[in-house]
Amino acid sequence: MSKRAKTGNTKIAVAYLRCSTAEQALGPEAQRAVIEAWARAAGVSVVAYYSDAISGGSDIEDRPGLAAALAALRVEGAGVFVAAKRDRIARDTMIAAMIDRAVEASGATVVCADGVHDSCMLTVFL
Repeated sequence: MSKRAKTGNTKIAVAYLRCSTAEQALGPEAQRAVIEAWARAAGVSVVAYYSDAISGGSDIEDRPGLAAALAALRVEGAGVFVAAKRDRIARDTMIAAMIDRAVEASGATVVCADGVHDSCMLTVFL
């Protein structure tokens, strides 16, 4: 059984943006705006943004922005990994579960700024 990392500060977040095409309706700027609005409302500081321009079904190892965001959770002491919407993290449920586990192992929680998937993830509004 692996040891869980020290829990990060729930008032500090690392953001992840993902776009599969340049013409996507929820492009990087729109995703960032959604995350910033959520952070203001939740009283959370987003200390870093990382992004990938790749399909949501792509393997984790093909996403350098995701790898950097996961590493930043520990470096920044962040307790929140935030994305604009759940499908920005991953479209494949197995990949999404692997990312959830990696975030948890870093002592953080996955949060979707749109609040739509809060039933399957914890929302941090402490």
